[in-house]
Amino acid sequence: MSHNIYSQIFYSTTKYVLLRNFFMVITGVISIFIVRLLGPQEYGKYSLVWQLISTVGPILSLGWLTTLAKFVPEKVNNEEKSKLFSQSLASVLIVGVMFFLIINLSVKFFPQIFPVEIKEIVLIFSLFNIFVAFFNIFEGFWRGLGKFNEFVIIDGLRSNIGNILGLGLVIYGFISYTTIIRSNFFVSIAFLVFLFFSVKKYILYNFGNFDRQVIIFCLSLLFGQVAYMLSTNLDLLMLRGILKDPQQVGYYTAGIRIPRMIETMFISQLPAPMLYYFNSTQTSYLKEKILSFGCKILGFLFGAISVVCFTFADYVIPFLFGDKFVYSVNVFRFFSLSLPILAILILISPFYASQNKPYVYIIIHFFIMVLLYNLMNMFLIPKYKFFAPVISYLVALVIFATIISIDCYRRYKLNLLRGLTTLVVFLSFSIILEKMINIPILSFLTFVFSYFLSKTISIKDLITFKSMLMKEKIDENT
Repeated sequence: MSHNIYSQIFYSTTKYVLLRNFFMVITGVISIFIVRLLGPQEYGKYSLVWQLISTVGPILSLGWLTTLAKFVPEKVNNEEKSKLFSQSLASVLIVGVMFFLIINLSVKFFPQIFPVEIKEIVLIFSLFNIFVAFFNIFEGFWRGLGKFNEFVIIDGLRSNIGNILGLGLVIYGFISYTTIIRSNFFVSIAFLVFLFFSVKKYILYNFGNFDRQVIIFCLSLLFGQVAYMLSTNLDLLMLRGILKDPQQVGYYTAGIRIPRMIETMFISQLPAPMLYYFNSTQTSYLKEKILSFGCKILGFLFGAISVVCFTFADYVIPFLFGDKFVYSVNVFRFFSLSLPILAILILISPFYASQNKPYVYIIIHFFIMVLLYNLMNMFLIPKYKFFAPVISYLVALVIFATIISIDCYRRYKLNLLRGLTTLVVFLSFSIILEKMINIPILSFLTFVFSYFLSKTISIKDLITFKSMLMKEKIDENT
């Protein structure tokens, strides 16, 4: 290759991830203080409400975020881009108004089906979900225009200003979960107004008919958003509903806080740039090689990170959140083991989207990470309480990754199953060995050396990765 496309992809993706992580670190530090100051009871309430807002909002965006990111770059002129953007705004506005009416009327006439955390701030809760839906549309459109970094800055400022304001009010004495929610709500209004004025030239009032291909793609992603909501929120609702104790939610959410933060900072950012490279005419022919190499490297790197988290969990949780959250230690320890599997899956998802088959990934995800996962929670929560969702999540995640790897091989002859099996075996062996011998660093060394001795990671892989870091030319056959 005359130009090192691997290095180009690596550097542009890294720039995007680092910029998001700059704001994520600030958010993470603020969150630590919020957890400590609110305590298990109020933090449990806050976690439930915030998780619902973070998930229902994207569902109300009807899958437009990824749809706009995929189809806007394909449009030749600004009129076509404006038409697609305006269609997304109109459809979400209609759905948003319907959602607002349904939620507020339901709380009024059927209050018994809603937790008290929602009923106390139902107006803000319903509006905030609509705001998040519009933020998703703006993000998708910015991505489609190639303005990844600009929106990262806007979204990072919105999130952190709201959290800093809320933290200040909590320190001042307003120690309630509603304080953080309200501060983020009012800051979001200001940023939403700014975003509307920034793109008003793209808004059309006569935008014509919807394209059939766009609608099918959008609906597939909408189904995926619903599945994601069910897989990430029902565990909290089950904990709250079955055990009737907000503290159980607090212990669980505090334990998964750091792994989720790592996932958000370093894993969840990857689909946005990778979807672009998987679809770009300059790099799409390399998508299979990019996927295979990326899964291998990410599985190894995040496997090592998860082992470190597992080893030092006894020190991390009390140090960050205080002794009140000592019950969260084992949640943190075992939930961290999901990171390398998630890292592999996060690359497979945009690969399926690039093949115009997002529905395959979404359907498998729905049956395993929604139905099976929550079915296991239903049986395990009464016995294992706040630790039950961790058990269910790890089991379901391994099953999901196995099935999707088999499907990848069947459709595209990509052998990802060997790497996944090796990862699970080496993780299990490293952890068991550490528990038997009780030498903290042993699990990390065992995991790393097992990878090299089995030749899962080779010298050639290290040379390729080093070349990417140094922006050197990489052999096309690598």
